Amino acid sequence: DGWISNGVIEEYSAKKSPKPTLDTRWVLTEKLKDGNLVPKARLVLRGFKESLNTLNDSPTTQRSSIKLILSIALMERIPIWTRDVSQAFLQSEPLLRDVWVQPPKEVWEASKEPVVWKLIKPAYGLIDAPYIWYETLKKYLVSNLGTKISVIDPCMFISNENGHFGIIGTQVDDLLITGNAEFEKVESSLEKHFRMNECNKTAMEFVYSGLHVDLVGLPSYITFDMKSYVSKVKSPSIGSFHDLQAFRGQLLYLATSARPDLAYDVAFLAQVTEDFFSKSPSIIEGKCLKIFQYLQETSELHIMHHALDKASLRIVMYCDASFANNLDLSSQVGYIITLSDASKRHNIITWKSGKSKRVVRSTLAAETLAITDGYDTMLGIRTLLYEIYHEYPKVIIFSDNKSLFDTISKRTSTTEKNVLINLAILREAFSQGIISGVGFIKSPFNPADGLTKENGNVKLKELLFSDLFTHPIEEWLTTTESFEY
Repeated sequence: DGWISNGVIEEYSAKKSPKPTLDTRWVLTEKLKDGNLVPKARLVLRGFKESLNTLNDSPTTQRSSIKLILSIALMERIPIWTRDVSQAFLQSEPLLRDVWVQPPKEVWEASKEPVVWKLIKPAYGLIDAPYIWYETLKKYLVSNLGTKISVIDPCMFISNENGHFGIIGTQVDDLLITGNAEFEKVESSLEKHFRMNECNKTAMEFVYSGLHVDLVGLPSYITFDMKSYVSKVKSPSIGSFHDLQAFRGQLLYLATSARPDLAYDVAFLAQVTEDFFSKSPSIIEGKCLKIFQYLQETSELHIMHHALDKASLRIVMYCDASFANNLDLSSQVGYIITLSDASKRHNIITWKSGKSKRVVRSTLAAETLAITDGYDTMLGIRTLLYEIYHEYPKVIIFSDNKSLFDTISKRTSTTEKNVLINLAILREAFSQGIISGVGFIKSPFNPADGLTKENGNVKLKELLFSDLFTHPIEEWLTTTESFEY
């Protein structure tokens, strides 16, 4: 019905038409409706048969952007809601090429003569259907809603002109939206142009891109978690390397979306090769069982975002590295980036725990890789905030490595040329005011320490799950004497 009502196909006699290049199949699934599972059938193209050298993917909202939108909605004290486009691909703009399709056998049996379909609009299964839908949605959001596309995240559409303030994040056919009353009036035209599932703007919870977002604490705070996903992670039975791959694949999505406290353990499992596993299967299985037990004990954990003070908004990054502690003697590097304010409340935006891109010769070199890696990510967040507010926030970096702090603040030298280049970038950013302050803190107070070492870190969990996060600062360097952390 969706194909017909959306004008996706035109039917022609098979005798007078080109030979079809694609055929179809039915995909049968179950969908949750009113608390019950109901069967659902979708007709899709077998698009893999088509050879096409063109753009074919649909970008999706970056995970850091989703958390940024949540923080901004809180900070602005404006509502946040989601929309779901019904049969999105079938509502795309027409195809610019000819695609002929062999109909399913049910159509052939019901027809008086053999027929073929000419595809007018993209359908599910077509190689470039996601890209065409993205272009269709983008065109409407820019032309009709007056939004601008972020240069950092092509799935963030921003409006901050003439009293309209709003942001839309797109995840194929799912939209995450926040905006003031003026923007909300314009945004409502979406449901007139596209067919959408029912939108409940007063709902106190929703799920977007796997995140369960709870709005009960508005206007002071919101929480997000992946409790539903955690409940589906099964106890690992690691009898083979394939079992290990399956288990760490489940954890990877969780650790990169909503559970930074799992990031180091998942990063460790990601480095286990088949050869290493074959030599120490019991050690790896024990590690997996330990992670699973911790996951069950902490299944109810959630991360809180606070309504920050926009006047004192700043980006804060904690970085750390563990020199040559990986199986291949590479170093583990990690960082965690938050939005914060003068009250020391923190909203976590993104984090990373991973092996260094190259083997280094010193602790200073490893710490430098960590800080420059995080700095690149932080620049993207800084630019996004500039696109939204037309001004740059202050940027603060904390490290627990005294040599790194001294090298930035006192311009001491090092013999490693790669390190010198990275440090020159940081020094220049500091001198130009891009970085507003650099602080040296001791390791027990560095939450990023829990991203590079086993057994976590008390301060990491305090940062994740507490209302306020404070710590002593041993030394402080700032571009202006009046600015204090």
